[in-house]
Amino acid sequence: MLILQINDVLETRSSNIISRANYRKRLFPTLENYKFPEIMRGMPRPINEEEESAEKYEFIADLTMKGIPVSQGVTKGYVRVALTLEEASNLKPGEILITYCTDIGWSPYFPIISGIVTELGGLISHVSREYGLPCVVGLQGATKKFQTGDYVLLDGKSGILQRLPKPE
Repeated sequence: MLILQINDVLETRSSNIISRANYRKRLFPTLENYKFPEIMRGMPRPINEEEESAEKYEFIADLTMKGIPVSQGVTKGYVRVALTLEEASNLKPGEILITYCTDIGWSPYFPIISGIVTELGGLISHVSREYGLPCVVGLQGATKKFQTGDYVLLDGKSGILQRLPKPE
């Protein structure tokens, strides 16, 4: 917890903050066992974490799209569909950005997102490699098939984007 959150708990006894603290307490034993390399590039990923893959999941045709992999990596998370930079300003840390295309103006958001999907490729898509972000391009219609708040698996190695049931 952050020091400000601790103060909030002490002052307000917010149920939202208490439930978040309990969740983190349950998660800590798993996170404590992760080992990280001495030198990292992009988003930190434990070296002993099981590699997630789209191959583990049953494919449902209307909820799965295959595009062109640009930057390897696999992530699961909530989607933020943003067609403009103004809409991108609503991005939250860890979300997977789905947009029509990107240019240099989108790069300030790369440090907070966990993956990128575009309908149209572009030079800036390759910047995702520098940030260690899974990236898939060429997913025509992705901005219409997926909605903000969908929970997805993005496999930057195979180029697959798949909607998953939301975690409980």
